[in-house]
Amino acid sequence: MTEQLRAVLDTNVFVSAFLSHSPTSPTQELVRRWEAEEFTLLVCDALVDELAEKLVERDISQERVVEFLTLLGRLAEWVDVPNEAVKPVIEADPDDDIILACAVVGGADFLVTYDPHFDVLGGEHGGVRITQALSFLWAVRDMKHKLFSHKQTKVIREWAEAYRLWNKQELARRRTKAGQESVEEKLAAFFGLCESMFQIAPPKNAALYQAQLQAHADERQRMLRFAERRKHGKSAS
Repeated sequence: MTEQLRAVLDTNVFVSAFLSHSPTSPTQELVRRWEAEEFTLLVCDALVDELAEKLVERDISQERVVEFLTLLGRLAEWVDVPNEAVKPVIEADPDDDIILACAVVGGADFLVTYDPHFDVLGGEHGGVRITQALSFLWAVRDMKHKLFSHKQTKVIREWAEAYRLWNKQELARRRTKAGQESVEEKLAAFFGLCESMFQIAPPKNAALYQAQLQAHADERQRMLRFAERRKHGKSAS
């Protein structure tokens, strides 16, 4: 099973998301994707306190600040960072050490920041990749694609198993007269399952999705008509 990425977003990333007016802002897209639970956001007390101060300094309304902090409390994963975990690493700004410790202690895959003080680490520290928002956004998009592919693979396997079981039941029905009365029910159940599978993981192309659904609906009606004619034919004989 493919797991979600885990990341710490530095306060400057959040500030950028709040202040940006660009429709293609990578920081705003990251916040939206986090709200959609496409990756796990890690925070700690010190980071959230600093974020609140910086948002207020940038004249973000108190209402928006409180709303966002409430969202963090509900959706983010809170990391308890002990004092001994905060090492003197960033000499230019010791306040950044707590952000780094939050990422390491929380088992983050990424620390996302625009702060040049982190450049001295060469893009990695304690197993945590240090990068800017756009690079992390690409990683999140790629991970979503992998999760979608995993989901579709699972659905395909479920389809194959459902068809195998249905086919086995149909063969058994043909071998015994006792099962002939349930042909319509079996067909309805199988094609109902097909439609529900498309609902779980539809193709990316909406037109293709509708065409496949229609094809299954047409095939279902054709087989039902065939079963009905066969039943009437045997009754007449």
